[in-house]
Amino acid sequence: MWYVLVAVVIAAVAVCYDREVVRAMANSRALSYVLIPAYSAVYGVRASAGDYEEGYRSTLQKFFNRGFRDLDRHRPLAASVFISSPSDGSVTRCSASADIQVKGAPLVNVSRCEAARNINIADNQQTVVIYLAPSDYHRTYWPCSGTIGAITAAEGRGRLLMGAVDPGAYRENYRLYYSINTAHGAVVCVLVGSVYINSVDALGHQVGDSVARGAPMANFELGGSTIVLFIPPGAPVRDMPATVRARVTAIADPPLRV
Repeated sequence: MWYVLVAVVIAAVAVCYDREVVRAMANSRALSYVLIPAYSAVYGVRASAGDYEEGYRSTLQKFFNRGFRDLDRHRPLAASVFISSPSDGSVTRCSASADIQVKGAPLVNVSRCEAARNINIADNQQTVVIYLAPSDYHRTYWPCSGTIGAITAAEGRGRLLMGAVDPGAYRENYRLYYSINTAHGAVVCVLVGSVYINSVDALGHQVGDSVARGAPMANFELGGSTIVLFIPPGAPVRDMPATVRARVTAIADPPLRV
């Protein structure tokens, strides 16, 4: 269709410039009439107006970060679990050790950097990695209840994150780190941006805030993305389906009391 061709041309122009150009395009009301139909057609997004908050089609950025009018109906919160999925997406890695190999590099090392030196990721923490495709629902929610112990952001450049994880992206892309203090130990949640994402809206959260599992956590800017969860040892990680849903899919139960 004609709008797909136009969108391809616009995307090609954006690639030749920088992320600020993409940001301006994503927030343009005029271009939304072309970009939203193109985005929907290319990625197979089917968004019913009755399901989402008012104004979600006013710009491509709002369409990308659209939120449900009735969150509990579309993404009912899993009951009686320690950790639930913070987002929709595909589970690309799940290991009993944080020191898993991703294309020959230990994930725990490439997820840590000088900017995140106040985030403590122990070598024996369990790891779950969730990849959000462009077609996925992109609102994110707290995976567990607790108190924010640390927040830090690492600026970076956009390397494309696809289903086959690129370890360089965990060193070089924009990352927002949350450390959540819980009764069962610290849970670390790392939001990794993909191509064109150079910021994540933390929704005003600050260190010391109490957070509730399933409440809004952060919003990505336009683009695909990945979330890395580091889970305390002893918390039983469940067998998960290949595709998880925000708030709905149970990831880990509380540690067994001896």
